Amino acid sequence: MVQLPGSAFKISKEVAYYLINKTSPALITEPIHRFLAVAKEYVDTDSQLEKILQASFQCLGLLTDVMNLCLPISEGGDYVASSQAVVSPLIGASCVAKWKDLLNGLQEWQMHRPHELRQLMEVEGHEATFPIVIFAGGAGVSSNILYHTAMLLLLSHRPQSISLSELSRNSKLDVAQTSPLWHARRVCGIAVNSEPEHTRCWDPCMIAAFSVAARRMTHPAQQNDIIAYLGRVKAAGWHIDGLVQRLREEWGPIG
Repeated sequence: MVQLPGSAFKISKEVAYYLINKTSPALITEPIHRFLAVAKEYVDTDSQLEKILQASFQCLGLLTDVMNLCLPISEGGDYVASSQAVVSPLIGASCVAKWKDLLNGLQEWQMHRPHELRQLMEVEGHEATFPIVIFAGGAGVSSNILYHTAMLLLLSHRPQSISLSELSRNSKLDVAQTSPLWHARRVCGIAVNSEPEHTRCWDPCMIAAFSVAARRMTHPAQQNDIIAYLGRVKAAGWHIDGLVQRLREEWGPIG
């Protein structure tokens, strides 16, 4: 079995920093893809556990590529606040082609992910609540949070040349799934409905991904559920007081 927990955690921490600050991880993309290539090379194809690990790494790589395409590049060449970043709109044939390639890649991942990464149950929630999405283990929770976060970012930066009707017609997504908010609600629903022991499987990238989706929630019931869940994450040992404070500031008073 390939043993790369230290490298994986370091990459997760790096990606999380850029995701929290809403900037492109362009500076670390090459090391990430080198890591993914090494991990793939040493995967034991007879081991289902390693297939799950490989699929999880693949999803992290797709999220990184989406961030590279959709998020602005920091000016300073290092960790620079997003307010100092340069926005590059998705225009031109090459950007549109890359956008479509990433959408196809994410759909392929979703369709062919190992059985262990598929939901056991999914029940749509009301507007003020989250869908109930249940997975058997922490790997399913983490990889699908990253998948829906990647879809959230990608669909939020849909090129103007691609209409919603064209997107729905030419992809395997139904109309609801073309909405960034649909994926944001999935991220939150997966998290808040996960088993308490799954919080031990969280890493910095998952926390950052959850925060991206949480920021989009406007209903007080949703916000209260998010704050309650982050209390569970904090109890698991994560120092997230700053994140909770940032969310409260962005939301304003919760009714």
